[in-house]
Amino acid sequence: MKYEELCAIKNILASHHGSDPVLFNVLESNDRILTASMFWVAASNDLISQLRKLFDSKIDVSVKSMDTPSKENEEAPAEV
Repeated sequence: MKYEELCAIKNILASHHGSDPVLFNVLESNDRILTASMFWVAASNDLISQLRKLFDSKIDVSVKSMDTPSKENEEAPAEV
């Protein structure tokens, strides 16, 4: 990914700061990246929409809300 794209991701995550961890799957390399806690977010449709708009073909992202009870090992993925 280009430096500008990484900065855009950082800015989007920072504008949705919260307590939900973010996991990126980089499609080109199939690398999985868990963001540092300083880049965790408040999961929302707006966040997913912004990431889809800019990075539709480059990354998948999963945001697991820590506020919502879930079944063991079950994530609420949001693909980007």
